[in-house]
Amino acid sequence: MNPIYPSGTNYAYENSSLIIMRVNKSDSADYSCKVCNNVGCVSSVVTLRVYYKIGDNSMINTTVNVHDSVVFFCSLQYHRNADFEYQFFKSGYSEVMPLMNYLNLTKVRNTENNVLKLESVSLEDTGWYVCVVILEEDEVESGNKVVAYKSAFLQVRGSSLESSFLNLKFGAIYLGLVVLLVAAIIFLSFVINKNQQNKRIKAETGDSSCEPCDSLEMTHVQSEWRGSMITIDYRYTSTPTLDYEFPIDWDWNLQRNGVVLGTLLGEGAFGMVLLAEMKQDEETSTPVAVKMLKEGHTDDDFKNLVNELEIMKTIGKHPNIISLLGCCIEDGPLYVIVEYARHGNLKDFLKSHRFEGDCGNTMKNVINTYQLISFASQIAFGMEHLESINVIHRDLAARNILIGEGHIMKISDFGLALSSYSLISRGKLPMRWMAPESLEYRLFSSKSDVWSYGVLCWEIMTLGGSPLQFLNTWVSVLEHLQQGNRLKQPPECPDKVYRVMEECWQSNPSHRPTFSYILQQLEYYAENRMGDRLPKTVLNEYEYL
Repeated sequence: MNPIYPSGTNYAYENSSLIIMRVNKSDSADYSCKVCNNVGCVSSVVTLRVYYKIGDNSMINTTVNVHDSVVFFCSLQYHRNADFEYQFFKSGYSEVMPLMNYLNLTKVRNTENNVLKLESVSLEDTGWYVCVVILEEDEVESGNKVVAYKSAFLQVRGSSLESSFLNLKFGAIYLGLVVLLVAAIIFLSFVINKNQQNKRIKAETGDSSCEPCDSLEMTHVQSEWRGSMITIDYRYTSTPTLDYEFPIDWDWNLQRNGVVLGTLLGEGAFGMVLLAEMKQDEETSTPVAVKMLKEGHTDDDFKNLVNELEIMKTIGKHPNIISLLGCCIEDGPLYVIVEYARHGNLKDFLKSHRFEGDCGNTMKNVINTYQLISFASQIAFGMEHLESINVIHRDLAARNILIGEGHIMKISDFGLALSSYSLISRGKLPMRWMAPESLEYRLFSSKSDVWSYGVLCWEIMTLGGSPLQFLNTWVSVLEHLQQGNRLKQPPECPDKVYRVMEECWQSNPSHRPTFSYILQQLEYYAENRMGDRLPKTVLNEYEYL
């Protein structure tokens, strides 16, 4: 990188800030700030990308009928169109990352310079259309040669005649299905009543050949997977039936009568966790935690619980990740059984403590910075394992860290976890812990987990503080971050630990560190600053496994 010197026309310094005046496309670059003193140097890198403005009358959202024609105009506001090449793409989502490859988008061929014409459109033409402006001699795939881009949504509606025909067609199909359903219900009711009459006659006449006659069970659902059958019985809930497939691994299935449910440990909107005893034999049992759904849960809630079960199977054993012990999938609601962490979650634990020397609330237990760095290091150790097997947590926060015996940190709650780099289009997500690319494009990777880990470290060093509470929407959070704002350094947080947080909050995901690097930095700081290594019991247990 070349040094930047203040000049009267281009650059100026104001305190520790660099001001670029009359910004232009050539100013797009990575800018590094390096600060040194007699102790050493620290540096930070930010990425600036400058784009030209596309006119307000270009690429406007449009609604048309089937067989209509559509014209999209795309024109730069302050530059001659002849100097640039315009390309149009059809995209699956509205906002495209400026520097991404466009190879995964569908290029629209029927264009004329900066005009896109669609003749006799059909319902399949509905979607987002992106205009990308590049320098005329370059190809769009080069990414950093893009000078401007803008998207517009095309909504194609069926004409009134076609709509009437379709309504008539679907109405006839619907009526036929209703008739078939009524006939099936009548037939099923007849069969059930007949069987009940037969059972009652046999019971009244003392027929010894009659097997025990149970009452009719509540509605249940059957889901099949590769020849195995699972029955989810809803005798314990008034929830409507669900119908979808999920994998069954009988090696993890436990007998329901061997799990004795106890007190409530915690609950959310649709799920709850109960303390339970898992019987080893007739005389011994082990305390465990059982995750299950509450009444009124949705199909998505059930799928999230199944997803958590499947992800935990792939993770295996690790001292800083909550262990899966098994599940109950027969004759009742789905139970996911995990190890019990008796100290609860990290957020509540932190809130019940105070720093050494803080006399504000003497009823709270005392905790020191070294212990907090140990907590952060243990979590980084667990996340290093998830990173190595390509598991993305997506909900890394203090509330989802449990504390076991010996104050060992346990990463938990894998309901939102993914097994690879993904683009997610829907679902509730923890916006104040999310990286900018996750907020804006719903892109998730290990690097987005690194960002969340930085927020989690901030929670730890503030003893359970709540980040960005003054921002109430994901748009406001995104704008706040894109303006360069970050969480402030907590008063009790060492400078080098805060530097790790800042590295986690780099705007460019590729500039964020790995969890291996984070773990190394925290251990190095603890060893050199505090004269001791972080707890070896964690590493020894992992090596033994």
